Amino acid sequence: MDTGHSSIQLLTRVYFIYLLFPIYINTLHDVSEAVSLADRVILIENGKIALDIKITLPRPRIRDAGFAHFEQVILDRVLTPDHRAEARSAASLYDI
Repeated sequence: MDTGHSSIQLLTRVYFIYLLFPIYINTLHDVSEAVSLADRVILIENGKIALDIKITLPRPRIRDAGFAHFEQVILDRVLTPDHRAEARSAASLYDI
C-alpha cells in the first residue's frame, strides 16, 4: 500500500546523499595508495587520532619529491610508535 510518502523519502535520500557525498571514508593500509587517493590521511592508534595530515598535492598525483615527503611523514609516524602512550600503558600494568 502506497502512503504517498515515497516521493518525500526519495527527496530525503537524495538530499542526504548530496550532503554525505563529500565525506568519503576509505580505509587504506598502503601509504602510497593513501597519498595517491586521499585529500586527508588520518592515523588512528588505540582509538585516538595519532596523525591528521592534509595531502596538498595537485591532481593528478605524480610520484615526485612532494609525494615522497608525504609518504615519509606518514611512514615515520607509523613506524615510530608514541612512546608516551607505551610508557603510560606499561606503568598502568604494574600499578597496584
